[in-house]
Amino acid sequence: MRDRNEPMLRWFDWSHLRPGIVRGMSSHCQGLAAIVVNTLPSSAERTAGLRKLLEAKDCFVRAAIAHDSETHLATLEKEKEKEKEKDKP
Repeated sequence: MRDRNEPMLRWFDWSHLRPGIVRGMSSHCQGLAAIVVNTLPSSAERTAGLRKLLEAKDCFVRAAIAHDSETHLATLEKEKEKEKEKDKP
C-alpha cells in the first residue's frame, strides 16, 4: 500500500453495515478508494477525487437503503394480502 495513512480512507469503512446491498455498495467504493490510494501519489487532485468518490458512495448507499425499504414494504404488503386471502370464507 502506497499510503496507509490517507485520512480519507476512514470514511469508506463498511464493516459496521449489515450484509446486503448497502454493505455491497460501500465495499465496492472502499475497494476503488484503496486502488486510488495504492496507485496514485498523494496530491490535491487525489484528495479531491476521493472526496467526490465519497460523495458518490453516500448517494449509492442512500439509493440502496431506499431500495431495501421499498423491497421490504412490498414484501409486507404481499404478506398482508396472503393473510386476507386466508381469512376469506
